[in-house]
Amino acid sequence: MCVAGIFYDTLCEENSMDKEVFQMSICPKNKSSKGHRDQRRANWKMSAPTLVKCSKCGSLMVPHRVCKNCGSYNKKQIVEAD
Repeated sequence: MCVAGIFYDTLCEENSMDKEVFQMSICPKNKSSKGHRDQRRANWKMSAPTLVKCSKCGSLMVPHRVCKNCGSYNKKQIVEAD
């Protein structure tokens, strides 16, 4: 049995029994093979950011954000462009 820590309650009365509290840690029931481990890790990968064309200037930008090139969002000027 895996036990992370045990502590006893020192505030008990003189005649009562001390309380034992066990904190259980995570222990795997069976060994995971290298294949199952690698299958689980196969989905943890980077993905390319989604880019769309700006409706005003045509440059690539992240969707639902202000365009860094012209400073517009949804065909409206939001920020002054440099």
